[in-house]
Amino acid sequence: PGHARRVARALVERFPGREIFCFDRLDETHPRSRPPADHLYLGEFTKAEILIQGLEALPSASLKESNAIFICRYNTRFELYEKKGDLDLSYQLSLELKKEFPVYSKRLSEQYTAHLLYYAFRSCFYVREFKDAQTWLNLILKTGSYAKQEVVAIARISEMILHYERQNFDSIEQLVGSAERLFEKNQGLYKFEQVMIAFFRQHG
Repeated sequence: PGHARRVARALVERFPGREIFCFDRLDETHPRSRPPADHLYLGEFTKAEILIQGLEALPSASLKESNAIFICRYNTRFELYEKKGDLDLSYQLSLELKKEFPVYSKRLSEQYTAHLLYYAFRSCFYVREFKDAQTWLNLILKTGSYAKQEVVAIARISEMILHYERQNFDSIEQLVGSAERLFEKNQGLYKFEQVMIAFFRQHG
């Protein structure tokens, strides 16, 4: 996205010589920069941790920089903990996010926060903290059309999985109907969604 690149360039210019990158992909205009996500994909977790710590130490002189650092810090930490299997640390990170998010949610568009909220949902779900997991899902679903549709779609599927795990079978039939209408309205049903809808119709 153009906005992401502009913010990334501003950060690189503000902190020259620092191998810190604020977004998930390499910026071709700064080939020397190496984002934490690049190391994560290569399984270089120690290097990724060093870059994330450097990112967290950056001072921010503007709201734009603060917002960029916030998004990158949580996205990359969640991904680092998931890839390492540190599920308890991932859950603790979701608790930290819970304290900070109310402030940043007023400053950031849902299109930037939806993936972050889904990371938080997963971190709670993996350790069976289902009440917290539902809270994060509710925040995603509340954003409606403002969030990216693929995130809303997977959140709908995840909500059915969550209720199934909690044995709230009475709720699943209603959720299935609601999700099916949403999918057909927005994009039609992909194969994965068809399979999941069929499963929950049978087992709900």
